[in-house]
Amino acid sequence: MQFEGTAIAAMGDVIAVKLLAPWPGRPGAEVAIITGEPGARLLANGRLAQTRAQVASFELVTGWQQLDLRTTTRYPTELGAEVRSVLGDSRQPGTIVDLSYGGMAVMVGSKPGGREVAITMRAGAFSATLPCRIAAVVASDHGVMLHLEFMNLTGGQQAFIRNVVASIQAALLFRAQQAS
Repeated sequence: MQFEGTAIAAMGDVIAVKLLAPWPGRPGAEVAIITGEPGARLLANGRLAQTRAQVASFELVTGWQQLDLRTTTRYPTELGAEVRSVLGDSRQPGTIVDLSYGGMAVMVGSKPGGREVAITMRAGAFSATLPCRIAAVVASDHGVMLHLEFMNLTGGQQAFIRNVVASIQAALLFRAQQAS
């Protein structure tokens, strides 16, 4: 479960957050608190102290640490994608060569303009359009590899990525079992 909010006060190891909806949990529930912009996010583990209407206070259990989801395991794939530049209307086909919970690498014919793109990927009967920031660009004889970091994914987009990663993991496990 994921909730968005705005920090409104902090004192010592306690932070008060105004949420978009009332918190459904009970005091003592363990939480992960993430703050910051993509590429500069911080993570702290906490515990729900109390709630009042749409304000929840959390006691920090750990200190803040850098959070870089692109360092999570990358899973190889050959999923097709459409890469759309956020700056203009340029669209081009691409191939997703690896996928992680924090981003992906996509091979395209040429670098799109700007620093942000929208990637439409299809997995089986489902598809999602995912906002991404270009973290790195590597040119080769075969095209341009875009290393992308996901930006502000909705809960539905995150679930889509989790399901695709789980599907890739299952396929890799099946192949490994068949090979042994």
